Amino acid sequence: MVEGPGHVPLNEIVWDVKLMKKLTDSAPYYVLGPLPTDVAAPPYDHIAGAIGAAIAGGSRRGLTMLPNTC
Repeated sequence: MVEGPGHVPLNEIVWDVKLMKKLTDSAPYYVLGPLPTDVAAPPYDHIAGAIGAAIAGGSRRGLTMLPNTC
């Protein structure tokens, strides 16, 4: 299982998922969020994580696991 990054710019989330799936020969991929911003402060950081997870989960190659962001 490959653990992905926690912070990824919004416009690079899908690219990151596709790249990691290609580099790891489609090994199971787990992302930590990903948080598309560094300025989301509690209690709003879970909203940023949900946005990143929705984008990553909707990528064409897909993810194996998404964390519970709440």
